[in-house]
Amino acid sequence: MRNRAKALLGFFAVVLLLGACLGSAEASLPSNILVSARDGSESALSGGQGAPTILVFFSPVCRYCRSELKELEKLARWPIGRGIRIVAVAPGGFSDTVLDAVVSKWELDRVEVYSDPGNALFKAFRVKKVPFTVLFDVDGNQKEAFLGAADASELEELIKANQI
Repeated sequence: MRNRAKALLGFFAVVLLLGACLGSAEASLPSNILVSARDGSESALSGGQGAPTILVFFSPVCRYCRSELKELEKLARWPIGRGIRIVAVAPGGFSDTVLDAVVSKWELDRVEVYSDPGNALFKAFRVKKVPFTVLFDVDGNQKEAFLGAADASELEELIKANQI
């Protein structure tokens, strides 16, 4: 009985270690995945550019996404939001025209809006539902991730709590 318990503990330790290693793959902003800007150009969303980053996965047809992106736009105007890079990424199925309409209708001046051709970024973060938000520090390391819309004051608290 004691040997079986040791074997099970060893097995679970390996599973936990493997899970930690696999989980760390999404612990930083990937620089090898290209996103498409509204002008059709492609670029990588690399972290560690000296600014904390808030990455929001959204859909143009999601009312909760609209709510959160408007709150992020508001946050960007507050003192705590200055210097934070705010990036919104939509699935690759949406055209540049649709994304331009989102920026215009939702009045997003300070939020960078991209699409994810092939949905590689969505897959890297295992995004199944939107809005899905990830906070990164100045070095591009993931600090927090959550599903669902947050308002500006909740986002401000997360920024303070994670010291980004």
